[in-house]
Amino acid sequence: MPPVYRPEIDGLRAIAVLSVVLYHAGVPGFGGGFVGVDIFFVISGHLITGILLRALAAGQFSLLQFYARRVRRILPALAVVLVASVLAALWLLFDTELASFGRSLFATVLFHANLHFMHNTGYFAAPALGMPLLHMWSLAVEEQFYLLFPLLLCACWRWWRRGLLPLTWALALASLAGALWLMAVSPDQAFYATPARAWELLAGALLAMHLQRRPQPLGRVPAEALAWAGLLALLAPVLLYTDNLPFPGVAALPPVLGSALLIGATTTPGNSVVRLLSLPPLRWVGLVSYSLYLWHWPVLVFAKAYAVRPLSGPETLALVLASGVLAVLSWRWVEQPWRRGGGSHQRVLLAGGMVLGLGVACAALLVLSQGLPARLDSGVRRILAVADDTAALRDCAWHGSGAARIQLCRVGADGPPSFAVWGDSHAKAMLPAIDTAARSAGRAGLAFMRGGCPPLLGVRQTLEGFRDCADKAEAFVQHLAGAPELAQVILVARWAVYASGERFLQEPGRRVTITDDVVDAPSVATNGLVFARGLGRSLGRLQALGRQTVVVTQVPESEFRLPQAMAQAQRLGHLLEFAPLRADYEARQAPVAQAFDRLAGPYALRFVHPAQLLCGQQLRCSVSAGGLPIYRDSNHLSATHARALAPLFVPLFKQLPTPVATAVPAVGASR
Repeated sequence: MPPVYRPEIDGLRAIAVLSVVLYHAGVPGFGGGFVGVDIFFVISGHLITGILLRALAAGQFSLLQFYARRVRRILPALAVVLVASVLAALWLLFDTELASFGRSLFATVLFHANLHFMHNTGYFAAPALGMPLLHMWSLAVEEQFYLLFPLLLCACWRWWRRGLLPLTWALALASLAGALWLMAVSPDQAFYATPARAWELLAGALLAMHLQRRPQPLGRVPAEALAWAGLLALLAPVLLYTDNLPFPGVAALPPVLGSALLIGATTTPGNSVVRLLSLPPLRWVGLVSYSLYLWHWPVLVFAKAYAVRPLSGPETLALVLASGVLAVLSWRWVEQPWRRGGGSHQRVLLAGGMVLGLGVACAALLVLSQGLPARLDSGVRRILAVADDTAALRDCAWHGSGAARIQLCRVGADGPPSFAVWGDSHAKAMLPAIDTAARSAGRAGLAFMRGGCPPLLGVRQTLEGFRDCADKAEAFVQHLAGAPELAQVILVARWAVYASGERFLQEPGRRVTITDDVVDAPSVATNGLVFARGLGRSLGRLQALGRQTVVVTQVPESEFRLPQAMAQAQRLGHLLEFAPLRADYEARQAPVAQAFDRLAGPYALRFVHPAQLLCGQQLRCSVSAGGLPIYRDSNHLSATHARALAPLFVPLFKQLPTPVATAVPAVGASR
């Protein structure tokens, strides 16, 4: 018996896809729109399981038919979007980006994009914003699930029908428990891995199983209450969540359970939520939701690649509308004809295999050719090469063990070290300047650098991968306590991002939330206080150890990845201003400067100001020299240009005390 059409499910699809699209478009008020994917998972699990159960009950179940139907449903529109994406990528992406696109294309056509992105980027990470096929991860999760779930369903139906429901419940609970555990140990796996997401699809499957066993609808009043409760439970995360929230984990429960509740409760006739979700505009969007999901993200990513600069609100709105037009055309001329088309199941599967084979061949060409670099002229390649101009570390050694294990590297001249550098990735970027100045003064030092971790005692980031910041900082200060010959400590960091939690202007990337043992509910609103406390702890400990403390104020930032942006502008003939206003730099640094000014006297701080050379008294701070960017991304100096700042550090080393030669740390001993 064919399934009864439920228009409200198309309306729910519309909510899901619009949530994702508006989130990706950066529309205010839709900070949690990423939960639309979770809503899709529940809908999919419910509908597909219902189809399978009806086929099994009628004795008409066929794996061949099921997979042929999946090919008809998924592959045609996907193939069109991938062809368009390949053409756009050949036009707009650079060689390394195109090779990376090729790897993601390979993962997409073989339906393991979730595993590819799990190992290469976080969903909310800044680099992910430039990956045109990032959204294909959810498609991979579904197809991996449906590769196995129908087999399990068929086996249980034949040999253990009574155990089907409890087994599905057990699998769903095990998947949920695994997802919650992974949130603590590996959040990227919790987000991308199919076993950690299976419980969301199984929630829909369980609903279908229970409705099959007891198909009678609820009474009108309880159905109304439950339907509205479900709608509110799934809408609240869309409107209230942000991408700083640990997700999925516990935070995925409201949209998943809300979706299941709504679908289950709206089986009752006359339900007001059914009437709401059945409104023609919502039903229409729901019908084209699959094509809209496929098109919207590549359209946004490639448009940003073409524009180079951040997109305006009207431009973004136009791109969303363009995605809608492409979705309608795709639904009408690709999805519908293929779904209604003839041909045996074997031919459909064969045709699908051929299409995927062509995709694999195209991906292999892009990867093996290393992104077809011959497309780019020499001037563009010179600009892009700056992105790889990083400081080379030397004579690095590990000290300590466990959470207290830190790496120290030599800097400056040979001989006994007399100073230390402590900071985050900005310290590493500034190392060529410090190294050059120290060598000219005949001084040697040690450098401890932990990307993403400010030199603030007792302070840790809330993002996964940076939660050991406080332990590493304490371990370094303990090392200092045992090395009195390190008379001077130079602090270098991207101070403003820790003090404010915000990135520069429209620079892509997540907020940075720091916390300490005083804060109960960390947020960017508490960053300033955490920053001030951590700075006081660090300076107090260094003063207690008798160390001279030098603070390197932050280099100016840009809202562009400068090598890529400048190369693209030259390639496409765009005339764009990349240099930030000095006033914007000073305004962003003002709270940090005030914090340092308050502590400068009590802790006898000395300062080095890179902006003296990078901004001077000009209207804008410099971001290029000789036609090349001086930054390797939006905020880290290239190694070549960092060396040009060496004169700022020379006075520091000329006044250093002579080190004690007999107290040299055995830097290379444990390498």
